[in-house]
Amino acid sequence: MKITPTEEQALLAQSVTRFLADRYGDDARRASEAMPDGFDRNVWTAIADLGWLGAAVGEAAGGFGGPREMAIVAEGVGSAMMAEPVIP
Repeated sequence: MKITPTEEQALLAQSVTRFLADRYGDDARRASEAMPDGFDRNVWTAIADLGWLGAAVGEAAGGFGGPREMAIVAEGVGSAMMAEPVIP
């Protein structure tokens, strides 16, 4: 079964990929993990500002997504081994 992303989902995937490529390489991940909380609150704030934290929440509840949008974010976060608590 092939699932074709909507235009919005494709833009979300591009946004996630671009952010991680620009701001979250190996050095950034190590620096995040070395923070007292185990993650960088500035990076977490940036991803919150991008709306990633609302990816799993439907519009009626103040988010913008659902399971597919969360899967897009989770795939990017996982591939970057991101230390920030995006999924929880």
